[in-house]
Amino acid sequence: MSWLARLRPAAPALHSAARYRNAPANVPRTTTLALDLRHAIARHRRPLAAICAAIAIATALSAITAKRAAGVAVITAARDLPIGTTLTGSDLRTVALPAGAVPAGAITTMSLAVGRSIASPVRRGEPLTDVRLANGPLGTPAPGMVAAPVRLSDAEAAELLQPGQRVDVLAASTSTQSQASQAVAAVVAADVQVVAIPTGATGSGNNAGAQDLGMEGALVVLATTPAQARALAQAQVSARLSAIVVR
Repeated sequence: MSWLARLRPAAPALHSAARYRNAPANVPRTTTLALDLRHAIARHRRPLAAICAAIAIATALSAITAKRAAGVAVITAARDLPIGTTLTGSDLRTVALPAGAVPAGAITTMSLAVGRSIASPVRRGEPLTDVRLANGPLGTPAPGMVAAPVRLSDAEAAELLQPGQRVDVLAASTSTQSQASQAVAAVVAADVQVVAIPTGATGSGNNAGAQDLGMEGALVVLATTPAQARALAQAQVSARLSAIVVR
């Protein structure tokens, strides 16, 4: 073959229909179609590879987005909750959080929180964790602290207290001795936190049971040190207790 023949452009490939007509009789038409498909894929392999890669990336991103959207269901506070609050369904709501944002010990079932009390204040939207929940009003408020039930002499004044407030507990002696009657009320426990005011513990109508037993006033639960709890127990024997809010 001369060098001029080598420079001459190759003849265009026959159209598929022409190949079908010119193909030997013993070659099945499906074979010819398969060859055409292979040739088409070979000519466009780069664009096809790019399309397949784009589809794979889009599928992966969609799966990741769906997983993040689902999240993990946790129980959060529907409003600001002060210490000592006994939780009800209206105090809580279920929120889906990304797995990486779920705190350790998070409560994930509503039934595990309803009926429990709050051991420390919780802000609206904050996920509830096991350390935020107390085992009832007499549960341990904090490490090194105890829950001390104290009966205040003035039930109406006790009704004004709220869980979370900090109070000074005063003791005024009930002794009939003249010198004791002139003594000033002393602070028995300073800056202690109100943990709970048990239902039915205040008010003359709801306190009938205590009055039948010869007890007056209203019961409150305070978070105190062990030493403060002992001092309060001793003071209740011979003095009338009252509380003033300090913060």
